[in-house]
Amino acid sequence: MARALSLALIVLTAAPAWSQTALPLSNADLIRDHLYLSPSGDHFLIFRPDGDLVVVNTDGQILWGLGGLGVPFQGADRVAMRPDGNLVVYAADGARLWSALPAGPGPSARLTISADGDLQLVTDRDLAWSARRDVTRGAATAPSITRVVPGGAEPDHSGPAACGPAPDAAGGAFEPGQTPSFIADVACIERLAHDEANRARRLAGLGPLAWSDAFAAVARSHSEDMVRRGYVSHDTPEGVSFSERMEAAGLDCSGPRAENIAGAHAVGLEWVNEADEVVSVEWLPRQEIGSAPVVSWIHSPPHRRNLLNPDHHRHAIGVAWDADAQMYRATQLLCE
Repeated sequence: MARALSLALIVLTAAPAWSQTALPLSNADLIRDHLYLSPSGDHFLIFRPDGDLVVVNTDGQILWGLGGLGVPFQGADRVAMRPDGNLVVYAADGARLWSALPAGPGPSARLTISADGDLQLVTDRDLAWSARRDVTRGAATAPSITRVVPGGAEPDHSGPAACGPAPDAAGGAFEPGQTPSFIADVACIERLAHDEANRARRLAGLGPLAWSDAFAAVARSHSEDMVRRGYVSHDTPEGVSFSERMEAAGLDCSGPRAENIAGAHAVGLEWVNEADEVVSVEWLPRQEIGSAPVVSWIHSPPHRRNLLNPDHHRHAIGVAWDADAQMYRATQLLCE
């Protein structure tokens, strides 16, 4: 028996959130928010709440994803391993958003992930498709998206230090009262949000936002204040606006400026027994939590305008952990 702790920023399926199923898959739809485990046990395939289809390692690092291909994954409603052996992503109206191959390689094809994290379609005889190598043309390609992997393709490498290894970064089931170790690493969550923000701008054809440590200090202070005093607003209880906070801190921002705020929930479900006693708590993956504020801004027109404003060139995202609500509060400051 399960009960939802929060529905914000995530879409829960009828199946237990973040339960695991082994690959390969054949002639099946992928369940959103489900972890599909590679044969090696070192990687997962996830159809994310925002519609992106990604391969992640056990540290929560995204090695490949539709977003890196420029696919409009926000409209993705269904991901299917078709009977003809092709992997296809569909919109809600049935339109095909992306497919691995122009035509399926045959009913014997199955989906798998290699030991080094390459998503593949394989048949009984050979490799039909590889995410890293277009076998139909024989042309090798770089991994599509590497947000926190060293040497990735993100054009802006400024920002907080990249996330370090965390044995529990993939989230999953924990005993009541236990908290994943990565929760305390606020700088990592800020880094993931920073990378997600610049990925969104890149997909919109915009340049990256440079990170400002000075902005981060002011943004983080506001997030911490919202947690400490229990409010969610651009203005403090005393009526101090984000612009006034920036000016009071002496930030160099004479042109257009903006602020986005959001919450990023870290828990999807808690599982209870017949006596209504909590027996297990499902924590979301670190990558998902770090991306959540930006995903929410992208789906909110006024926040999206701030994030994708071509006149904004600097920013920072400051977060604070709210233990009572089991979520992060996030504040983004943007400037010319």
